[in-house]
Amino acid sequence: MAETNLHKSLSNSSQEDIIYVDEQYNSPFKCSICRRIFRDPVITQCGHTFCRKCTSSAILCPYDQQVLQTFVSNYIVAEQINTLLVWCKYAFKKNQKAGSDMKIERDEHGCPVKIPLLRKKEHEDECTYRLVPCPNGCPYSNLRQKDIYNHIHVCPNRQPSQFQFTINTSNDQSQIPQQELISKISQIDFLVNTCKQLTGTVAMMRNEIDTLKINQEALCSRNDLILSELMKTKQTSPIPTTIDEQESVRNHDSDDENELSTVILRCNGTFTGHSDTVWCLYALDDVLLSGSSDKTVKVWNLRETPYTNLVTLHGHEEGVLSLTVKERTAFSGSVDKSIFVWNLNDYKKTASFVAHTDPVCSLTQYDNHLYSSSNKCLKVWDMQTLKLINEIQTDSRNGWLRILMQRDKCIYAGCRRVIKVSCT
Repeated sequence: MAETNLHKSLSNSSQEDIIYVDEQYNSPFKCSICRRIFRDPVITQCGHTFCRKCTSSAILCPYDQQVLQTFVSNYIVAEQINTLLVWCKYAFKKNQKAGSDMKIERDEHGCPVKIPLLRKKEHEDECTYRLVPCPNGCPYSNLRQKDIYNHIHVCPNRQPSQFQFTINTSNDQSQIPQQELISKISQIDFLVNTCKQLTGTVAMMRNEIDTLKINQEALCSRNDLILSELMKTKQTSPIPTTIDEQESVRNHDSDDENELSTVILRCNGTFTGHSDTVWCLYALDDVLLSGSSDKTVKVWNLRETPYTNLVTLHGHEEGVLSLTVKERTAFSGSVDKSIFVWNLNDYKKTASFVAHTDPVCSLTQYDNHLYSSSNKCLKVWDMQTLKLINEIQTDSRNGWLRILMQRDKCIYAGCRRVIKVSCT
């Protein structure tokens, strides 16, 4: 369900939305065909990512010249795009000079807020900088929501108050200055118009409540039907009551024990602290490490409950996809194509280096060697010097090496449709 909502979110994003992404994010999330931020990104048969619409318009992959065939939606990239900070569309204005195309420029008087792309529409629906018509129907059409109150004071179509006031300004006997009285009348007019709008909103909410009640009644009827079916099943399969019947059932269950066993899992706790998706975990005797799209590695205490966050490791410029540990040294791989080295005794970064030309998908270690995988590439590093020892290129048809696992002297790499095995 989460993947469906994410796919729908990006599919509904217009290219106008994508224009408002900060320029600093353009490079890693640009489609190499349309040269714009990915919209509804998909992975093709050759392992590269493009916009879904671009794959239908282009014939050959610009990287390896293979025929483009859509394989699966790239939910990892889609989710990261949805976390990008974007400007509200009311932070921009359209400007067209004579003899030139329409250009979108930053409006210094527009909305100053940046929000994640996923929440962009929700923010814009409530943005106080959005353009709204005057409630009195005056010719001024480019009014911002935050300026409506001040505009009503000077609106040429302002409705006169129902009350007629007589102001006696002679002999200093007036109790309320005329300017203050006009201001009060304007406030009353504003409140009347607001109440009209709220009345329409309340009516709409009542309709939604009625719809929810109907759906609830339908669910109750369905539950009653399911309960009735369960009762019928119980009657056809009565529970054994005598000792002989119970013993017979136990003997029958013991015969089938090797065929089917039930494992009951009980939740012992929840680790709370990351602000985005968690992509990787690594457990030691005393701590648990977790990497997330929020660009951090968190270290959790496993000795005591409730589980607490001991420390948060910062440094990566993009989300953390992979983790591995050798004794008290941890290695983290990221979308920013780098590997960071951490000392788990003092939780300090001891080194970092750019490992691949694409995101580091997975890490594992064996015999003082660090193994990292990326797009069609497996690299072997010396864990002491962090120098590259070997590089293995895979068939372009297999694409990304998504996951690594070490067993004895072999490294297993999972990619599209196959598992590659490399032994030392």
